[in-house]
Amino acid sequence: MIIRIPGPGTDPILIDPAEFGRFHVDATGASDPDVAAALERTGLGVFADGHAMVDVDGLRALAGTAVDDSWEAGLAKMLTYATSKGWLDAEGRIQAHVVRE
Repeated sequence: MIIRIPGPGTDPILIDPAEFGRFHVDATGASDPDVAAALERTGLGVFADGHAMVDVDGLRALAGTAVDDSWEAGLAKMLTYATSKGWLDAEGRIQAHVVRE
């Protein structure tokens, strides 16, 4: 699952919402302030220490019609793995690397 922020002033787009084996923010064309603004403006999360901290409910909303029982099961597994790696913050947001390809 990739959250794409195409550039300044754009809203995040979810790519491959059923792909739970990878998770990051593609910010090609977007600066750190652009990423922070997009996450906060849409309620998807916050930008902190070079990472996106993604709100689970915001991610669910971004996934839209892809959300079903199978999707929820995949998300639950992803959250279990993220928890085992210490990739959840105190608010339960998921840490995502920000990459610029």
